[in-house]
Amino acid sequence: MTELDFEGFNMFEEPENFRPSTPPPKTVLHERKICPSGPKEVELQLVGSHSLWAHYLWNSGIVLSNFIDAHPEVVQGKFVLEFGAGAGLPSVISAFNGAKHVVCSDYPDLPLIQNLDQNMKRYQEIKEKTSAVGYLWGSDVQDLRNYAGLSEGQYFDVLLLSDLVFNHTEQTKLVRSCKAAMGDNKHAIAYVFFTHHRPHFADKDLIFFDIAKENGFEVEHIVEEKRDPMFENDPGAREVRATVHGYTMRLLNE
Repeated sequence: MTELDFEGFNMFEEPENFRPSTPPPKTVLHERKICPSGPKEVELQLVGSHSLWAHYLWNSGIVLSNFIDAHPEVVQGKFVLEFGAGAGLPSVISAFNGAKHVVCSDYPDLPLIQNLDQNMKRYQEIKEKTSAVGYLWGSDVQDLRNYAGLSEGQYFDVLLLSDLVFNHTEQTKLVRSCKAAMGDNKHAIAYVFFTHHRPHFADKDLIFFDIAKENGFEVEHIVEEKRDPMFENDPGAREVRATVHGYTMRLLNE
């Protein structure tokens, strides 16, 4: 009998069912309102549960994807980078709409990136022009550029951000990553779509754009769309929680 074992009981061994099991991954279908190319329905797998909320298909990602389908020219022939992608719906839609290469990034957690990679490789016609990559906001973007096959002095044309601005402590890092990923590409543009899920923090959400302006970005509000709130019973005005806003950001030419 060891010190850890008293009459067959191991004090460091958790009893069976002590912790709830992680829910299994689930499959969701996104029906495209407009379908310039590719399937009418896009199938994605969501992780079963995740601390970064990647187990949801967020309204802002759906609205951004619909925007890309309605305006495929914004990604056609372009190098596209998505930050904080979750399941990667906007990246998949960009690939179907003729993006040259799409780098789909999120926090470098192995199960999250493996799931993202599975979604990028689910469709044969886009698997060779998509990459799923782990990335920490604020860090060097060279690896992202390498995955896209960008040459020296070449940067991303289009950045996609959906429901990221409520990460208030990370806003400055995210803005810096946007700026680095655009480099000196004078035609680069970022699409930033989001909802004020916590209406009492709406002002803090919008500080993201103040930081962007301080870093040389021009900001324009281009989309406002009502949907059902992500979480019906959450506190705060329902209309605010149901509204998706879309902005563009471009670097001002110096």
